[in-house]
Amino acid sequence: MTTTENTIELVVDNRIRLDESKLSFEVIKELEEAFVHSNPSYYKLKSRGFYPGANEPKSYVMYERSSGELSFPRGAYSRIRDLFRRNGITVLYRDERSLGIGPTNFGDLGIQLREYQDDLVSTCFAQENCLAIAPTGSGKSYMGLALAAKTGVPTLVMLHKTGLLEQWIENACKIFGLEEKDIGVIQGPKFKLKPITIAMQQTLLRKKEEDWEKINSYFGCLIVDEAHHSSAATYLKVVDKFKSRYRIGISADHTRSDGKHFLAEDLFGEVAIRISADDLIRSGSIYDVEVILVETEFYSENYDRDRQILQLRQSGLNDTEIIEYLEHDFKIKPMDLNILVPDYASLINEMTEDEVRNQQAISILRNSLNEGRQSLVLSARVEHCKTLQAQLEGFKMASGLLIGGVTNQEEFNRTTMQLKNNSISIGIGTVTAVSEGNDFPNLDCGVLMTPIKSKQPWNQARGRFSRPSGQPPKFYVMWDKLVFGNSMVKDLVSWNSTVKVQLLTGELVDAKEYLKRK
Repeated sequence: MTTTENTIELVVDNRIRLDESKLSFEVIKELEEAFVHSNPSYYKLKSRGFYPGANEPKSYVMYERSSGELSFPRGAYSRIRDLFRRNGITVLYRDERSLGIGPTNFGDLGIQLREYQDDLVSTCFAQENCLAIAPTGSGKSYMGLALAAKTGVPTLVMLHKTGLLEQWIENACKIFGLEEKDIGVIQGPKFKLKPITIAMQQTLLRKKEEDWEKINSYFGCLIVDEAHHSSAATYLKVVDKFKSRYRIGISADHTRSDGKHFLAEDLFGEVAIRISADDLIRSGSIYDVEVILVETEFYSENYDRDRQILQLRQSGLNDTEIIEYLEHDFKIKPMDLNILVPDYASLINEMTEDEVRNQQAISILRNSLNEGRQSLVLSARVEHCKTLQAQLEGFKMASGLLIGGVTNQEEFNRTTMQLKNNSISIGIGTVTAVSEGNDFPNLDCGVLMTPIKSKQPWNQARGRFSRPSGQPPKFYVMWDKLVFGNSMVKDLVSWNSTVKVQLLTGELVDAKEYLKRK
């Protein structure tokens, strides 16, 4: 590393490296402080009386120090450069990123990109290290593969779900006119490197240094699908190892409910392009999904009791006062007062076991079936999915299960194929198994049986129904008003353009108008 009094050389490979002996104490301190991030989850757990544990450190330290060298995550290049400029230091740049084994001709694309897809590809190519935001249904795998072709270097696509792997392989064969044997795969014991290679993050995490030497010498481009997962500790370790010149993260939304998206920004850089769902809806590329909250009569006494105890405690009442205040509504035992948070898991169990609620959903599915729609039911519980399937069979309504895990993979694949060829009209799956990495092109109706509490996973779930297929899609959400009040209505109004409320009376009301009534 070469450095003069007013210059500093940054060496860039998998990280950004510099010689700290040439910097003043004040500049080093400013650099270090810029790369120590408070962990929101740590403070959230502490505020609720929990011990965070080793998996939730108080802060994330993203700089490393070794033998007089300071290094930083590669996505932070512009921030480091700007910091030096503020301190009157000129930056020299030495690029040691890898172009892999060299130029690769992927041939002509077998598809015509839409204008927004071409914009994303061109932007990421120019930026080289960045995040790109595009909604579910926008064709992220097509854009990623087109980007690989534009870079002209061997490309590794990193994924976290087997369903995504199969989808990317299928699309790569389609776009480049390849056979499956021409696609590289890093998964489990498989370690086959090809100009287009699809790799599982979990497998890469276990690779030894000699394997990483092969990977870094072979690939010049890394594309990470569903890049919001990159804020997880295991993802950080893997992405940070790549020396490829191009490092691109693609996601429908890189922000996270735990507030840790700053980690993805450290790895990839800032969001370089953001394609909104509204833009795609206006262009006709995806459908606007009509969200319908279906009011239920479900009520959980235990959850309501716990919630009120916590509210009263926060207001300053002691245990005796809380018992006196609630004695007419609940039978409270001393042990009930030991709660730190309401038991949300038990609440979900009660929801899924409520027969009246289940029958409401089956009624929706029956009507959708009569309208010629293909439906997907989403639940947080595996057993609930199985119960609903059995109940549908009793009504002669054929359905298939979409549940994650290796033991369920064969059934998952079978149901996926049946939905694609329209041999069944109803799929039933868990939110985690279905919301990412699966393509069901014929879906135009959804039923959400258990709540989704944050925007990012909600957008993933809603995106299952946004692809233009048959009829304008509807997404029914079981709304437990006696549990959540109007908070769910307010959230969905803020997350979606078209939201309606179906009241117990049968009246269908625009959600914004409903909120005005209240």
